[in-house]
Amino acid sequence: MDLHSNFATVALVDLVMTGQSAMVLSLIIIAAILYLLVMERRNRSKQTAIYVDHNRNNTVFYSTRYAISAKPDAITGPTTIEEMKSRRRGIYASDRAQMIATALAVRSTYPITRGILVTTEKRYDVSLAGTDEALFEQLTDEYAQATLIANGIAPTANPSPGKCRVCEYQTLCEYRA
Repeated sequence: MDLHSNFATVALVDLVMTGQSAMVLSLIIIAAILYLLVMERRNRSKQTAIYVDHNRNNTVFYSTRYAISAKPDAITGPTTIEEMKSRRRGIYASDRAQMIATALAVRSTYPITRGILVTTEKRYDVSLAGTDEALFEQLTDEYAQATLIANGIAPTANPSPGKCRVCEYQTLCEYRA
């Protein structure tokens, strides 16, 4: 073997090793980026809570203008409320109504513009931007129903198995599912 073929062999081995090293290095970089993305998402979901509803003695927020009181599950950051649901997924009209009413009550203390509905599998962003009047306008039907209930009048029946199971009027209702 002459010097040139020796050099070529070393260069070829070096090139192959460099290719393998580059691949390994690329995989390490990709893994590091994925790790950082996962950690960033985890940190965002674990933002420092300004308020967490742990028990009955926690603060109840109240809007004097709309006579709405509420206790969000959490307030993270000065503009975000969170509501936790034990179901796996899905966001319902009643969830949105609850978040709007909660936002109106909490806005007496914090400038809420965003809601997050957290299920066991997913997080849903809910925009709560806009004026109080615009948000309240979205609640007119629910507010009317709540006013009836507060005055001891049974609400309009809206039977469904999930709702009927937890409804306070289930024993009195002729429409229950």
